Amino acid sequence: MSGSDDRRLETSPLNGEYTKDGVTVRLEIYRLPRWSKGWALEVINREGGATIWDGTFASDRDAYREFRTILATEGIRAFLGDSTGGIAQR
Repeated sequence: MSGSDDRRLETSPLNGEYTKDGVTVRLEIYRLPRWSKGWALEVINREGGATIWDGTFASDRDAYREFRTILATEGIRAFLGDSTGGIAQR
């Protein structure tokens, strides 16, 4: 593996589009395989806005559980943020 290959993102098989109550978001869980101690979590809405977690998760499954917890407790609209396509942090 060359140096540039070391910086390629490793993506989770849990990534994908999720729809609930007529709202669709794209879930992105990723890490830098050799340099990262954790998995990043990002949820992107149709307007281009994103919710990005400040910290990382020990596994992609932990990140996915966090996403599912927010869906259950706050609903999918929690990921809509403002309509300007900005970034919200959690």
